[in-house]
Amino acid sequence: MAKGVTVPITILTPKGSRTSFTPLREQVDAVVRDTRVAWFLATLNLRRDVFGLWLGKAWLVLEPLLQAGTYYVLLKYIFNLSGASVSFATFFTAATFWRSHATITIGACNLLVDSGRFVGADISLRIPYLEFLFSELLNFLIRFAVLIVFLSASGYVVGGSYVYLLYIAIAQFAFSFCLGIWLSVLGGFFRDLSRVVGHVVWLWWFFSPGLYSIGQVPDEIRWLYDLNPFAHIMPAMIEAATNGLITEVGPITNILFVSLLLMIPGGLIASQVKHRVLFRV
Repeated sequence: MAKGVTVPITILTPKGSRTSFTPLREQVDAVVRDTRVAWFLATLNLRRDVFGLWLGKAWLVLEPLLQAGTYYVLLKYIFNLSGASVSFATFFTAATFWRSHATITIGACNLLVDSGRFVGADISLRIPYLEFLFSELLNFLIRFAVLIVFLSASGYVVGGSYVYLLYIAIAQFAFSFCLGIWLSVLGGFFRDLSRVVGHVVWLWWFFSPGLYSIGQVPDEIRWLYDLNPFAHIMPAMIEAATNGLITEVGPITNILFVSLLLMIPGGLIASQVKHRVLFRV
């Protein structure tokens, strides 16, 4: 062990765990080290997930394409709906972004319990959480690149609004991961949570304006509808992708910073209860 390095000591108590004081420089070094390890594991997971599949990474694109195509056929030809909101580009954009949100929120429910393989080896809890986040981020970047190519080939103008799309994606990932941290804590004590959240996310998709225009929402419930972060995220992403417009900047920024702020107590609570959760498994 390097001379002068302070070794943090984890102290277990009936109320959870606490760690002895560590100098700020060593904390920063630990964060950088854990981030590198998590990124390596995420890239390893990506190669593992597509190994042996005939279509490999193509499934990352085919799944939102099939989802968008299904809704397009259903709404346009079965229900005979029309208008600017009923287009394949609209559905493909919404499905591309939503898939990451669904993956993070549902998968996070068992994240704290699954991280036991790291905690048992006295490895930082940051690693499994960052590995989980980076894995979905890599998948999203592949889907996002294909979305941009599709929009460009379909005649939509690629401009500055596409940079705003990345800002929207950052805000959405911050919200989804923040929610995921809190769900991971609850999922540590209620193992059925992932099944419940799976159904909630499915309903959440239909209560978000990805398949219809937000203008179709009745005025009397619009105030309640606006509490849904995706009532702002989805219209903003669709307008930026298909019309080249930058909208909902204020709400998107609020979602980003509130999510980042709420990650802090969520992470602290997860760190405090991790041993209690693992003792229950």
